[in-house]
Amino acid sequence: MAEELEISKELIDLANSPLVLRIRNFPATASALDADELLVIYKALRDTAPHRHERGRKYFVEGHIGVPSTKGASNRVEEHLAIALCNDMAGLPLGESDEIGLLDYQVPLKARQSDAGIGKVDILGVTVSGRVAVAELKVSTDSSKGDNPLRALLESLAYCAIVEANASDISNEIEDTFSIETTGGRPNLVVMGPNDYWSTWKHPALATVFELSDRLARTFDMGIWFLSLGHIDVIPGSGGTKPQLIGEVSTTVLHRSKCE
Repeated sequence: MAEELEISKELIDLANSPLVLRIRNFPATASALDADELLVIYKALRDTAPHRHERGRKYFVEGHIGVPSTKGASNRVEEHLAIALCNDMAGLPLGESDEIGLLDYQVPLKARQSDAGIGKVDILGVTVSGRVAVAELKVSTDSSKGDNPLRALLESLAYCAIVEANASDISNEIEDTFSIETTGGRPNLVVMGPNDYWSTWKHPALATVFELSDRLARTFDMGIWFLSLGHIDVIPGSGGTKPQLIGEVSTTVLHRSKCE
């Protein structure tokens, strides 16, 4: 086994910093962030990322049968909604000419239990072009003001760095598990949530995040989407039952940042 490097967590720490989490701060923080500096800490995380395959672990784990892993009702609404979407939707339109195919939910990125701060990808998918896509799902809850769109963008950017570091292993698993060929390379990024989540944030605040996203897309050479799923909710699964979507999914691209 190759010598393991200490994970560079500056990008993860930034996503969890008060300047990002506090509702009064995040628009100004988004405007002030430098895309070139973010690329430096993105690459540092990529180059020191955990590798599950080196420890004999897969990304698409056995046991994902469309029900929550938690016993009884869970308050992790995002997890239940992610499961319900993967159960009921083969894919989600990303505008008129693209789509993200939904492969799996709660995809683990840790290689070791001690990989603190490394979470799970809400939904991992593949776009029409064959590019792997990291989808970060947000819902409107009492705590949603701490999980604002800037944090969602930076958190999923950190996950993209780890996915990119393991692009070959993940692509091989996707081909073996789903019979889908992928192009490899830097993942695309999708931040999505029901209409209720997006209506939490005023347009001027969202605009600063969209503008940062545009700068990131050009600097990182990646596609970034912000997607509304319409007026939907979820009945959480419990006791081995599947979560159920309430309402009909109707996607709207709120903003798309192109790499060109």
